[in-house]
Amino acid sequence: MNMAVITISREPFSGGSTLGQAIATTLGYRFVDKKVMAKVFQQYGLISFDDFYNSPLSFWELVDETNFDYMQTLRKVIATIGSLGNVVILGRGSFAVFPGFADVLNVRLWAPLDVRVDRYLEQISSDDRIRAEKEVARLDHIRESFVSRCFRGNVERANAFDLVINTGKVREAVARDMIVEALRDLERTLRPIGLFARDLEIDTVMKDAVEKALEMVSA
Repeated sequence: MNMAVITISREPFSGGSTLGQAIATTLGYRFVDKKVMAKVFQQYGLISFDDFYNSPLSFWELVDETNFDYMQTLRKVIATIGSLGNVVILGRGSFAVFPGFADVLNVRLWAPLDVRVDRYLEQISSDDRIRAEKEVARLDHIRESFVSRCFRGNVERANAFDLVINTGKVREAVARDMIVEALRDLERTLRPIGLFARDLEIDTVMKDAVEKALEMVSA
């Protein structure tokens, strides 16, 4: 099977970015993170991704016309990227766009809090553990809130994912091999029925914007 999609949902400091890139390299897939999506939003004249992603919105702010347009565009961007196939999509609630899709492998990465705090402290070269715990907790809340308010998804539900990996116990190379093998097994056992990302009806203007963004990021 070609045209497959892997989505990676992850907790902060659970290794999602490096693992996603490693998987994409192994499979020869394109790796998509917020940089690609930000390029698309710029083409549509929307607010920056970080501004939207990092601010906790109230219900009334959520239904504001600008934010509604943003959410609709975000869904379309993710769906369009998925329809192109052979891609690893990192975060942005992408798993919630493809629930039950036959050609999509939805992966969730997590690690115990103390492990993630250790990784954060190493990244910033600090030993202030109390401050680090607060920062990791803050980032957890932002990501959970984002998925909940934008996609009505719940990152704590295991049945939202096809594969859940504890990167506190499973080394990156092993996790990479697990995900790659899971995708290859999906290829071997896939039945030609059900929902497929490759069959989504995609707006040609959006497709052009996404392909342009992919070219800009990979250049």
